[in-house]
Amino acid sequence: MRVTHFESNMVQPDSGRRRAKEVQSPVAEWVVYFRRALRARRLQHWPLDDPCAKTAGLLALVGKPDEPAAQTVFAALTSLFFNVHRVRFWDAAISRVPANVEALQRLSAAVSAAGRVEKVSSARFQIHYFIDVALQLPDPVSYVDVCRRDGLDQIRAIFHPNTLKFTATKYRGVVGDLADVGYRETLTKKVKTVK
Repeated sequence: MRVTHFESNMVQPDSGRRRAKEVQSPVAEWVVYFRRALRARRLQHWPLDDPCAKTAGLLALVGKPDEPAAQTVFAALTSLFFNVHRVRFWDAAISRVPANVEALQRLSAAVSAAGRVEKVSSARFQIHYFIDVALQLPDPVSYVDVCRRDGLDQIRAIFHPNTLKFTATKYRGVVGDLADVGYRETLTKKVKTVK
């Protein structure tokens, strides 16, 4: 029997059975969140299906969209990647992030520490430098405080490999394998008392 256009638009009687809600994977849920965030920032014209899926896969390692830890990482990643100047490099930049929870949490902590210097979503900096430096920092907040004490007041200067190398040699207790929590605390106390 052939169904006409008129018959297909007719309201079908309810059979009384409840339909089971379709269960989406966390990756599919995160893809929806990223597309909404792109649309909200008017960046939806970029063909970003591949980096959106990659980032959603990484975020699914942290948790589902309703978990607070995953929401924190999502907010950090959207402010980091969703900028008119940086969204073009999203695919290359997300491939630099290792697929583990610790790396994503380090990146999130670095974004929040960088937010103390400038607004991350509107600052101009090289995203691959930011990611490379952020993944090496044991404590991004103390690193940013030390860099600010040395007179650096932009994200592009603080999260640069040369600055990291200089800070690692000058303040061994802040960055690198020799990082010492007690040394960082005394150094940041000195930084706070200087101002």
